[in-house]
This record gives sequence, C-alpha cells and structure tokens, in this order.
Amino acid sequence: MIAKVLLKPNLNNSKQVYKRKFGEEEFEIIEREVLSDFNTQRFYESLQNMYFPTSKDIARTANEIQYVKKYATYLGEEILDKRIDSVYICGVIILENWLVNILPRQEQNPTSIAKSLGNEEAGWMCGTGVMETLYDDCENFVRAIN
Repeated sequence: MIAKVLLKPNLNNSKQVYKRKFGEEEFEIIEREVLSDFNTQRFYESLQNMYFPTSKDIARTANEIQYVKKYATYLGEEILDKRIDSVYICGVIILENWLVNILPRQEQNPTSIAKSLGNEEAGWMCGTGVMETLYDDCENFVRAIN
C-alpha cells in the first residue's frame, strides 16, 4: 500500500514536532483525552455510514475536544498558537486512529459502504488528502472562535 507507506512518516513527524515543542507528557495526555472524548467517539460512529472523513470534519471534531477547549480563547498569540497546534495534533491523532483501527473494521463489515467503495488503500489515499489541508482547517476553526 503506497499511500500507507507515504502517510505514516507524515503522521509520525507531526507527533514528533508536537512532542519536541510541548513535551512527551503533554502529548500523552492529549492522546489519551482525544481517544476517550465523547466528540471523537461520536465522530467515529458517524463514519459508519460516510466511510471517508474530510479534513474539515476532523478539524471540527478536534476543536471540540474538551481538554483542548480549556486553553484560553482570547487572542494572546502564544496561547492561540498553542491551541492551534493542540487542535491540529488532536486531528492527527483522530485521523491516525481511524486509519489504523477503524478503517480495517469498516472494510471487513459486509454491510458497510466500505465494501462497495473499494479497499483500505483508498482510505489511506483519503488520509493523505486530509493531511494536506488539516493544519489550515484546524487553524481556521480556532481563529473563527476567537
């Protein structure tokens, strides 16, 4: 799967940059919070009928993560930049979890739209497209509420 080989390093690089900037502990907290957040679970449930997520859908969901919402919503640039980066890394975590854990299950479900749309490779190709615009979409959602 070519798309998977190309996308995995991009996902890992995004996580490494966040860890260097804010620390391993902060990343682990965000990862745990994202995967257990109600909004994330609701988003994954919505994909059962849609199959492929869009960058805007992931950014919208990432912006609703309760842990990230605690960051100040005023226009202090340092806080705003941290919130944008945090929403982005939430989106990366949401996308990666979907690709690695949920997409294969959708592919195996005989009643899923996934069966008629193609294989797992198409999902990874979709993920590549999502990553291209994810940061911009996350930034737009964060700036829109400030």
